[in-house]
Amino acid sequence: MKPIEEIYSFVESSDFITIGYDSFSESFKDEFISKLPILRLSEINSSFDFNDIKNSIRRSFREKRLVSLLNDDPVEDLITKFDFLVIDFSYFEAEMKNIQNGMMGAELYKTKKFESLRSQGIRDGFKVIYTSSLYRSPDKQHIKGGSHSLYVSDLVLYITKDELSIVKN
Repeated sequence: MKPIEEIYSFVESSDFITIGYDSFSESFKDEFISKLPILRLSEINSSFDFNDIKNSIRRSFREKRLVSLLNDDPVEDLITKFDFLVIDFSYFEAEMKNIQNGMMGAELYKTKKFESLRSQGIRDGFKVIYTSSLYRSPDKQHIKGGSHSLYVSDLVLYITKDELSIVKN
Protein backbone atom coordinates (compact mmCIF):
# COMPACT_ATOMS: atom_id res chain seq x y z
CA MET A 1 0.00 0.00 0.00
CA LYS A 2 1.24 3.48 -0.87
CA PRO A 3 1.70 6.08 1.90
CA ILE A 4 -1.53 7.97 2.61
CA GLU A 5 0.10 11.33 1.72
CA GLU A 6 0.85 10.01 -1.76
CA ILE A 7 -2.77 8.89 -2.20
CA TYR A 8 -4.00 12.33 -1.11
CA SER A 9 -1.68 13.90 -3.71
CA PHE A 10 -3.26 11.66 -6.36
CA VAL A 11 -6.70 12.79 -5.19
CA GLU A 12 -5.68 16.46 -5.31
CA SER A 13 -4.44 16.12 -8.89
CA SER A 14 -7.58 14.34 -10.16
CA ASP A 15 -10.80 15.89 -11.48
CA PHE A 16 -13.15 12.93 -10.99
CA ILE A 17 -12.48 10.33 -8.31
CA THR A 18 -14.46 7.15 -7.74
CA ILE A 19 -14.21 5.48 -4.33
CA GLY A 20 -15.69 2.02 -3.89
CA TYR A 21 -15.92 0.59 -0.39
CA ASP A 22 -17.08 -2.61 1.26
CA SER A 23 -19.57 -2.70 4.13
CA PHE A 24 -16.75 -3.02 6.68
CA SER A 25 -14.95 0.10 5.47
CA GLU A 26 -17.60 2.82 5.28
CA SER A 27 -16.23 4.65 8.33
CA PHE A 28 -12.69 4.46 6.88
CA LYS A 29 -14.02 5.98 3.63
CA ASP A 30 -15.76 8.77 5.57
CA GLU A 31 -12.62 9.50 7.57
CA PHE A 32 -10.50 9.57 4.40
CA ILE A 33 -12.86 12.00 2.68
CA SER A 34 -13.33 14.21 5.76
CA LYS A 35 -9.72 15.36 5.55
CA LEU A 36 -10.49 17.11 2.25
CA PRO A 37 -12.33 20.43 1.69
CA ILE A 38 -15.66 18.89 0.64
CA LEU A 39 -19.31 19.61 0.14
CA ARG A 40 -21.63 16.61 0.23
CA LEU A 41 -24.53 16.64 -2.20
CA SER A 42 -26.73 15.50 0.70
CA GLU A 43 -26.08 18.90 2.34
CA ILE A 44 -27.74 20.64 -0.58
CA ASN A 45 -31.51 20.89 -0.88
CA SER A 46 -33.53 18.64 -3.14
CA SER A 47 -33.94 21.28 -5.86
CA PHE A 48 -30.35 20.67 -6.95
CA ASP A 49 -29.91 21.23 -10.68
CA PHE A 50 -27.29 19.02 -12.33
CA ASN A 51 -27.38 21.24 -15.42
CA ASP A 52 -26.05 24.20 -13.44
CA ILE A 53 -24.21 22.84 -10.42
CA LYS A 54 -22.37 26.05 -9.52
CA ASN A 55 -25.53 28.17 -9.33
CA SER A 56 -27.44 25.39 -7.57
CA ILE A 57 -24.85 25.39 -4.80
CA ARG A 58 -24.92 29.19 -4.52
CA ARG A 59 -28.73 29.17 -4.40
CA SER A 60 -28.69 26.53 -1.66
CA PHE A 61 -26.26 28.53 0.49
CA ARG A 62 -28.30 31.70 -0.02
CA GLU A 63 -31.52 29.92 1.03
CA LYS A 64 -29.88 28.50 4.16
CA ARG A 65 -28.57 31.93 5.15
CA LEU A 66 -32.00 33.52 4.60
CA VAL A 67 -33.72 30.88 6.73
CA SER A 68 -31.18 31.45 9.51
CA LEU A 69 -31.74 35.21 9.41
CA LEU A 70 -35.55 34.96 9.25
CA ASN A 71 -35.62 32.59 12.22
CA ASP A 72 -33.33 34.85 14.26
CA ASP A 73 -30.89 31.98 14.44
CA PRO A 74 -27.22 32.78 14.37
CA VAL A 75 -26.02 32.53 10.80
CA GLU A 76 -24.64 29.04 10.40
CA ASP A 77 -21.03 28.57 9.53
CA LEU A 78 -21.76 27.33 6.03
CA ILE A 79 -19.07 25.93 3.80
CA THR A 80 -18.53 28.50 1.08
CA LYS A 81 -15.19 27.23 -0.18
CA PHE A 82 -14.83 23.63 -1.19
CA ASP A 83 -12.68 21.78 -3.67
CA PHE A 84 -14.61 18.50 -3.88
CA LEU A 85 -18.28 17.77 -4.40
CA VAL A 86 -19.06 14.36 -2.87
CA ILE A 87 -21.89 12.36 -4.40
CA ASP A 88 -22.92 8.91 -3.22
CA PHE A 89 -24.63 6.31 -5.40
CA SER A 90 -27.66 6.44 -3.08
CA TYR A 91 -28.50 9.83 -4.63
CA PHE A 92 -28.63 8.28 -8.10
CA GLU A 93 -30.61 5.30 -6.80
CA ALA A 94 -33.41 7.60 -5.68
CA GLU A 95 -33.33 9.52 -8.96
CA MET A 96 -33.34 6.37 -11.11
CA LYS A 97 -36.58 5.12 -9.56
CA ASN A 98 -38.35 7.84 -11.54
CA ILE A 99 -36.92 6.76 -14.91
CA GLN A 100 -39.49 5.10 -17.16
CA ASN A 101 -37.34 3.32 -19.76
CA GLY A 102 -36.13 0.50 -17.51
CA MET A 103 -32.53 -0.57 -17.28
CA MET A 104 -31.44 1.06 -20.56
CA GLY A 105 -32.86 4.42 -19.48
CA ALA A 106 -31.12 4.17 -16.10
CA GLU A 107 -27.78 3.36 -17.75
CA LEU A 108 -28.10 6.31 -20.12
CA TYR A 109 -29.09 8.55 -17.19
CA LYS A 110 -25.99 7.59 -15.19
CA THR A 111 -23.67 7.99 -18.17
CA LYS A 112 -24.97 11.52 -18.87
CA LYS A 113 -24.78 12.50 -15.18
CA PHE A 114 -21.17 11.34 -14.78
CA GLU A 115 -20.05 13.08 -17.96
CA SER A 116 -21.92 16.24 -16.97
CA LEU A 117 -20.43 16.22 -13.45
CA ARG A 118 -16.92 15.85 -14.81
CA SER A 119 -17.21 18.59 -17.44
CA GLN A 120 -18.97 21.06 -15.13
CA GLY A 121 -16.45 20.41 -12.37
CA ILE A 122 -13.57 21.16 -14.70
CA ARG A 123 -15.34 24.26 -16.06
CA ASP A 124 -16.40 25.63 -12.66
CA GLY A 125 -13.29 24.74 -10.66
CA PHE A 126 -14.38 21.91 -8.39
CA LYS A 127 -13.60 18.21 -8.37
CA VAL A 128 -16.04 15.34 -7.95
CA ILE A 129 -15.73 12.41 -5.57
CA TYR A 130 -18.25 9.70 -6.36
CA THR A 131 -18.69 7.01 -3.72
CA SER A 132 -20.46 3.69 -3.96
CA SER A 133 -20.45 0.39 -2.15
CA LEU A 134 -18.77 -2.66 -3.63
CA TYR A 135 -20.21 -6.11 -4.15
CA ARG A 136 -18.43 -9.34 -4.90
CA SER A 137 -18.99 -11.69 -7.80
CA PRO A 138 -17.21 -15.04 -8.01
CA ASP A 139 -14.29 -13.53 -9.93
CA LYS A 140 -13.82 -9.97 -8.58
CA GLN A 141 -15.31 -6.93 -6.88
CA HIS A 142 -17.67 -4.58 -8.68
CA ILE A 143 -18.88 -1.11 -7.86
CA LYS A 144 -22.60 -0.78 -7.29
CA GLY A 145 -24.25 1.28 -10.01
CA GLY A 146 -22.14 0.02 -12.88
CA SER A 147 -18.82 0.91 -14.37
CA HIS A 148 -19.66 4.29 -15.94
CA SER A 149 -17.94 6.19 -13.13
CA LEU A 150 -14.77 4.15 -13.70
CA TYR A 151 -14.58 5.31 -17.32
CA VAL A 152 -14.79 9.04 -16.55
CA SER A 153 -12.58 8.87 -13.43
CA ASP A 154 -8.96 9.97 -13.31
CA LEU A 155 -8.52 8.01 -10.08
CA VAL A 156 -10.37 4.96 -8.77
CA LEU A 157 -9.83 3.77 -5.20
CA TYR A 158 -11.26 0.67 -3.54
CA ILE A 159 -11.40 0.40 0.22
CA THR A 160 -11.78 -3.15 1.47
CA LYS A 161 -11.26 -4.28 5.05
CA ASP A 162 -9.90 -0.78 5.85
CA GLU A 163 -7.20 -1.12 3.21
CA LEU A 164 -7.04 1.38 0.37
CA SER A 165 -5.96 0.24 -3.09
CA ILE A 166 -5.54 2.14 -6.33
CA VAL A 167 -7.52 0.55 -9.16
CA LYS A 168 -6.96 3.27 -11.77
CA ASN A 169 -4.66 6.28 -11.81
